[in-house]
Amino acid sequence: MTPISPSWDNRYSTKPTSTEPSEILVEFADILPRSGRALDLACGGGRNTVFLAQRNLQAVGIDRSREALAQGGELARQKKVHVEWIQADLETFALPPAAYDVIACTFYRDPKLYSAIRESLCPGGLLFYETFSLEQLRFKTGPRNPAHLLQPSELLHAFGDWDVLFYHETWIDRGVAALVARKPAA
Repeated sequence: MTPISPSWDNRYSTKPTSTEPSEILVEFADILPRSGRALDLACGGGRNTVFLAQRNLQAVGIDRSREALAQGGELARQKKVHVEWIQADLETFALPPAAYDVIACTFYRDPKLYSAIRESLCPGGLLFYETFSLEQLRFKTGPRNPAHLLQPSELLHAFGDWDVLFYHETWIDRGVAALVARKPAA
């Protein structure tokens, strides 16, 4: 088991987390497969993991914070769904190859993870990715470290050779980029 990350555990124990799934998952819920395995990377309090489990997917949520995973477990109990929770640091955790039909990653950026995502998603699988971009620096709140912010078109550069079903970058009320893509079947 990964050692406890005090800063993330403190964050999750002092700030309430949303229990509502991300808008991008809700917006594109009709294209989710009716069965299969789903992975939620850096799942936090598990809102997206639980949503994927509610859609009849075998959902796995990975996060480094034990407190976040405990919140996810409680949300799963409330919603009466089964979820597998893994406490791990994504910088060192090895994702299994061709293991998931859906991968979701919201508000976490590590470009070194892109190749692992590409390998772990099954052919024909769906990727939902949304996180802050450098445009977030225009606003007074939110992440400030450029290492955690997407470069312009970064998600397109990483996954643009797939069938991109949706892509946008916005900076109206916050700097965010979002991508929904299907890995080629062959």
